[in-house]
Amino acid sequence: MIIRLNYIIILMVICMIIFETGNLSALEKYKPDGPKTAEEISNTPQVKVGKPIPDMKLTDLEGKTVSLSDCRGTIVVLEFWATWCPDCREVLPHLQTLSDTSGDAGFSVVTVSVDTRPETVRTFMKENGYSFTVLHGGINVREMFAVKAIPTLYLIDRKGVLRSTLVEYGSRGTEEVDRKIRQLIDEN
Repeated sequence: MIIRLNYIIILMVICMIIFETGNLSALEKYKPDGPKTAEEISNTPQVKVGKPIPDMKLTDLEGKTVSLSDCRGTIVVLEFWATWCPDCREVLPHLQTLSDTSGDAGFSVVTVSVDTRPETVRTFMKENGYSFTVLHGGINVREMFAVKAIPTLYLIDRKGVLRSTLVEYGSRGTEEVDRKIRQLIDEN
């Protein structure tokens, strides 16, 4: 019985890996060494701390096209995540709180789901009562933004310049996110 259960668990893990979204390997997603710095993760020409962030046009869950440049003039919290990611699930309540207070505080919360099926994300959002903006992103967007693991959060200033990056931060990094947002708000 125990051996059969072990085989079932192993089979489930293999299926999850096979049916995972995109090209993020399981090893890249769940590195045990914790959050990475901006310098460690943002090493591509497209995304550099202190440089303008590339524009992207993606569709939201209702099919409306949204451009990152539409947010210029406000601080942007840009989060890459997935419904199946444990660390992502930990930070989503915090993202919802940020989204609920963002208008009054002068920043926007934009998230990019790396799930393969938008209907999975729609169901997840509804079941959990989340209402923040979700865009559907593919491998090109992940490559453009050098997303090697999730959750990945980018803090973009009012001029569209990448100021900070947090990777695989989970709930232990939410205080740091809040602190960095306050720093950007105080700069104005």
